Amino acid sequence: MKRAVWKTGMAVVLFLTMFLGSRSAAVSASSPAKVTVTVRTQHRKAYEVLKRINKARKSAGLKPLSMDKTLLENALSRAGECSVYYSHRRANGKVWHTAITKKYVYAGENVGFGFTEAQAVTEAWMASPSHRKNIMNGRYTCVGIGCVAINGVTYWAQEFTDGRAKKVSRPADKKKNMKIAVSEDVLLPKWTREKLTMDQGESGTVSLILKNVGYDGLTVQVAASGVRYSTSDKSVVTVTSGGKIRAVGAGKASVKVRLAGNGRVCRVYDITVTE
Repeated sequence: MKRAVWKTGMAVVLFLTMFLGSRSAAVSASSPAKVTVTVRTQHRKAYEVLKRINKARKSAGLKPLSMDKTLLENALSRAGECSVYYSHRRANGKVWHTAITKKYVYAGENVGFGFTEAQAVTEAWMASPSHRKNIMNGRYTCVGIGCVAINGVTYWAQEFTDGRAKKVSRPADKKKNMKIAVSEDVLLPKWTREKLTMDQGESGTVSLILKNVGYDGLTVQVAASGVRYSTSDKSVVTVTSGGKIRAVGAGKASVKVRLAGNGRVCRVYDITVTE
């Protein structure tokens, strides 16, 4: 794996992996949990990247890449996964090319984050010899370019293969919830606790923030629909399904935040309510 680092207003890391041959077995991974994140798809920007890289390929005498329907879906998933685990290893513990559901002989991947515009991310990829090698590979005929904005951070993924493309019109950009399979060794925090003091009658909101294991400083907030909340004493603190808490009586209570689906406790708020 090769790494290149740029600074364009914020630290940005782009990774490249090239894979030649058939699919291989997944690396060892624990049973994954499901993490739900709210994303805003950025298909307009993704198709602008396609236009720019095809211009570069044409200048080099290469045939243009076609946006493939299956690869577009795969790349969108990989971009979302990078918000939880920024790596060529997937958040579920498997290697990156297991995300590609299209048949292929040759495949490659570029990922990145922090670039908000198509021109910036394309120029960065093209300036890196290893990333450029994927983009300018004459064996590749198909590409999927995924771009999503999550909690103010833009994530990118390019999935390349050979073969015939199943062409797709540009989808509309929209806000959606994305469920991501996450293995135990990637899932953070692991049952963290936080102490809070509230006045009786005071309200607030609790949430679940995951640290990105693949890149220090990156975090992502789990969507409210992806967590479950409970309180140890409703006479002290109440909590809604959306994570809104209210101090209703003096005393102490704990609010637990669990992942929806497997019930795993990820965070506990120990709350003291004063009159």
